[in-house]
Amino acid sequence: MIHKFQEFGQQCLTFEQLNILNNLISLWQRYTMWTRALFFSKMENSPNLAAIQNRVNQMPMDFYNTLRVFYGERLAEQFLNSFQRYVRAQESLMNAMIANDQEAVNAFAQELYARADEIASFLSQAPYWSLQQWQSLLYRDISLSISEFRAALTGDHETEISIFERLLLNAAEIGGYMARGIFQSTQPPVPLQK
Repeated sequence: MIHKFQEFGQQCLTFEQLNILNNLISLWQRYTMWTRALFFSKMENSPNLAAIQNRVNQMPMDFYNTLRVFYGERLAEQFLNSFQRYVRAQESLMNAMIANDQEAVNAFAQELYARADEIASFLSQAPYWSLQQWQSLLYRDISLSISEFRAALTGDHETEISIFERLLLNAAEIGGYMARGIFQSTQPPVPLQK
């Protein structure tokens, strides 16, 4: 990971940068883990479903609380709203897959990609972040999640676990990319457009 930060003219991260990096990687990986827990809880009709659902729905606020430090309330709230729509679309996709409703799966997958485009478009207004890179990272998250859910539904546990590991690696990459964008931002906060 350090070699990717050499573009900033430094060989190592400051303590503050390391904390930002760790926090963002942790946020994205926790989102991945809670999303997985939600899917299995739904699939097995587990009694902990409501608690896990509440935790997944809290994740956008966790991102908001981090991003508002760097970009202010208004811009963090815009990300919050976009990410909440992403989370809702992903849960709708889960429900459709569990119900084996292919028409709904297709519709909700399309909506999820549209929500990813919305997030990518918003974030790419800041210096350093590109629309294509955000789309690539978020599309990979969606594609891997769908593959993981399918493997779980068919009982292919080896594949499902392998995909989950790839999801965690992708989450770390997303967190690292988000951190690099924040490192590039300057005070006052980067003026993103509404």
